[in-house]
Amino acid sequence: NADTALIKAGLASEKLKKPAEAVAAYQKLETTYPQSVQIVPARVQLGILFYKAKKYPQAKGVLQKVAALTKHQLRPEAQYWLAWVAVNQGNSEIAAGQFGALADGYPQHELAADARLQQGMMLFKAEQYPVAQAALQKFIADYAAHKQIDVATFHLGFSQMNQKQWAPARANFAKVPAKSDWRDDALYQSAWCEKGAGKKPAAAPHYVALLTGFPKSTLADNAT
Repeated sequence: NADTALIKAGLASEKLKKPAEAVAAYQKLETTYPQSVQIVPARVQLGILFYKAKKYPQAKGVLQKVAALTKHQLRPEAQYWLAWVAVNQGNSEIAAGQFGALADGYPQHELAADARLQQGMMLFKAEQYPVAQAALQKFIADYAAHKQIDVATFHLGFSQMNQKQWAPARANFAKVPAKSDWRDDALYQSAWCEKGAGKKPAAAPHYVALLTGFPKSTLADNAT
């Protein structure tokens, strides 16, 4: 049970917020018991710890070993964190592909919903609006009850607005809930949609709604 003891020691050290001790336990497990069934979960935990410590090359090296195991149950976790490594290395497009591969390959996995959302967000940040739109629409269709549905809806509208799809964009901005942190921005962008469609007078009510409902918004001065 020595290999099992080492991985549990690593997990316990993580709970105690002693990441250096956890890393040491996982690395000792790999060097001492290379054939152990605990190697793969230890690598996942080690990769996450390296990621959190911003040691991205080390995290990538460890996690790639798990992602290469096409039939292992922990492969989705490795893919997920590899995508975040890519995000923090400034590779939004690569990250989008990795998030999308996870969501496509493991649609029932607990990380699939967030992976699909992150795919859309990464494509949005890369200004690839048509494919961002498709990813965000799929997220909304597949995970309608997700707690971040407002984030997806807002960015879907913004993706459409950047393609001059004024009416669909305006419709999605209208769906952003009143209590959402994105609501004031949704009202502001709704006004831009009206102006983009050549309906400048119709923009005014959106500005009024923003000023009435969110007088302390950072967009209030522009709305005025």
